[in-house]
Amino acid sequence: MWPVVALTLFVVTFGFVLGGLVVGGKVQARPVSFLLFSGLFLFSSFFGMLVSLFTTGWFPFRLLDVVIVALCFVFIVSCFMRFHPTFGFFQFDGRANVILFAVISFFLGLQLGMLGWRTFFILFLALVFTAGLFAGGVFQVRAVMKFYSRQPSFHFLPLIWLLFATVLKLL
Repeated sequence: MWPVVALTLFVVTFGFVLGGLVVGGKVQARPVSFLLFSGLFLFSSFFGMLVSLFTTGWFPFRLLDVVIVALCFVFIVSCFMRFHPTFGFFQFDGRANVILFAVISFFLGLQLGMLGWRTFFILFLALVFTAGLFAGGVFQVRAVMKFYSRQPSFHFLPLIWLLFATVLKLL
């Protein structure tokens, strides 16, 4: 039961962080972008769950934690390198962060499938992820409006949250 709780908390935190990253630029994010990320999470994690039907017996579960943590570190570095003050973390021509997000979601679905949690739990996690996505976006917009004049690098705060959540995932 503990891996399911830890995975759910990681998905909520990942959604919260991604919501903060979506609104990271000066150009306002549209609500459609939140729904696109939510749909990409649902599709990628569902595909990972389907792939887990073929890998359950021979693939070690703990190795997936290490792979997800490594991918999250690569995602953090990629976000630092590709940040643009106007367009934020997800530019129109840059697809690296979106692809990394989809791969992380795939491995989360693979991990859920190996635990034996199937379609309804993936749908539940997609709803939880969407709620975290919207909550992270609202929190980041309010925090930037309040603290941006004092600290211009406040847009990177969600990446620090993701760093802590990734380290906790290894425990």
